[in-house]
Amino acid sequence: MNLDYSYSEISQVLSDLKSSDSALISSVAFDTRKLINGEHTLFFAMTGVFRDGHEFIESAYNKGVRHFIVSTAGITAPFTGAKEIVVKDTLSALLDLAKHHRNRFNFPIVAITGSNGKTTTKEWLSQFLGVQFQVSRSPKSYNSQLGVALSILEFNSKTDIGIIEVGVSTKKSMIKIRGILKPTHGIITSFGSAHRELFDSEAEHLSTKLALFDGVKNIFYPESLKLSKGILVSNNSNAEIINQLQLAGDFNRMNAQLAITVALFLGVNSSKIKEVIPSISPLALRLETFPGNNNNTILNDTYSLDIESLRNSLEYQLATAKGKKRYAIIGVSGTDQQRK
Repeated sequence: MNLDYSYSEISQVLSDLKSSDSALISSVAFDTRKLINGEHTLFFAMTGVFRDGHEFIESAYNKGVRHFIVSTAGITAPFTGAKEIVVKDTLSALLDLAKHHRNRFNFPIVAITGSNGKTTTKEWLSQFLGVQFQVSRSPKSYNSQLGVALSILEFNSKTDIGIIEVGVSTKKSMIKIRGILKPTHGIITSFGSAHRELFDSEAEHLSTKLALFDGVKNIFYPESLKLSKGILVSNNSNAEIINQLQLAGDFNRMNAQLAITVALFLGVNSSKIKEVIPSISPLALRLETFPGNNNNTILNDTYSLDIESLRNSLEYQLATAKGKKRYAIIGVSGTDQQRK
């Protein structure tokens, strides 16, 4: 992260406070365990179910942080030189800062959502676009409201295209994220039963995902979805490129098709994409394949936990088994065991 805000500018964005402190803020933090040198860092005291970030203000201070976003007035008073901006909710304040930061830029932003395949598609699209553009993307699987905010704050003056992964929670929060992110293009990778319990119906679940794309220029979606608008991507698209991809599984093929189609649409030369194809591989913990003992092959797919991912894993196992006996070791959570 390489922000270039003054503390006084941030204070005006997040509150009515007019601070004369012109200290440079180049990054934000909310986890003191990841802090090494807190100078020029703005610490957000996040309040969660298990931890209250206000309890770690002293730890952040001891690591060099002097500027804080808090929801309890006066909590930094015991620490010499510490400055605080008091807000009602620190997560909302971080989102407000992300919105302010987003509005500074005018490059294309691709928002990616779906029941599964989001992170894989994001990483592969980043590789394809990266041959011609400077890309800022969500790190790892940062797709919550917090993750989206942190990802936006990675945008900088050198960025040509942003790629942001967005998870689904409620329609209200999805609309809120859309208003902050303001994507110009959208990808929905898949639609399954993951997180279905959060919604009253399948239709509500799908409409919540699609709410992210209201107003975008283009939506790219797989042929398995029957959407009324957007750009349909089929398994047979981009045949000259996709046939060079050495990955088993229809889901892998579709994730790659979506990434290739969007990269071509945004201006990447097809010859450049062909050069990247040999380096495309599954993500860590996502269908990793490596040799075991006694001529066994081990498939590690502990990245995802939903039933669609399990189905894809078993299909991939079948496609790569080449006649060998197949076994599946499936972890079951304590909650699921209780249900049984």
